[in-house]
Amino acid sequence: MARTISIGAQGFEDIRSTGCFYVDKTGFVRDWWLAGDAVTLVCRPRRFGKTLNLDTVRCFLSTEYAGRGEELFGGLDVWEGGEPRQREEMRALQGTVPVVALSLARVKQGSFEQMLRRIEHIMVAAARAHAYLDDWDGLTDTDRAALSSVREGMGAERYADVPNMLCGLLRRFHGVRPVVLLDEYGAPIEAAWTGGYRDEAGAAATRS
Repeated sequence: MARTISIGAQGFEDIRSTGCFYVDKTGFVRDWWLAGDAVTLVCRPRRFGKTLNLDTVRCFLSTEYAGRGEELFGGLDVWEGGEPRQREEMRALQGTVPVVALSLARVKQGSFEQMLRRIEHIMVAAARAHAYLDDWDGLTDTDRAALSSVREGMGAERYADVPNMLCGLLRRFHGVRPVVLLDEYGAPIEAAWTGGYRDEAGAAATRS
């Protein structure tokens, strides 16, 4: 049966759950994971599927999708391909890694202040995605204070520490080192250039 080609879809789960046409690139997940790199920079031209690939990694690794491996990845390369030992490792890996997913795609504001507020909103949303940490008995008083301080209006000096703080807590909670996925990292740079506040943003980055 012919499948619908979804125009502009960038969410892996949506594509798979709706049965849309999908070109299998999931072998990237296996190759990337087994490479063991601490940092990976994916450089490709626009519209080459970087966002979809990152979301595929998120859906495969994240504890949010635990137990859904066959549903989302059945029949795909990362689930069925590779050597038997690799296949076994990938199936055991699925849904076991805490993921901090950040996208700066919407950081396109016309002023430096507006850009800071948008990034702050992104950091607050990232913390709320792991709200279950609030009920964890393993939190110290310092941890609870740090989590409660992540809110709108906290300021750039505070939210700059949010990813690192989240990673520390998630590693302790899950016993596994988290993965941070950062999409559209160049958007703030482009916005600062086109918005005319490049020097202001650059000075702030230097101070931090």
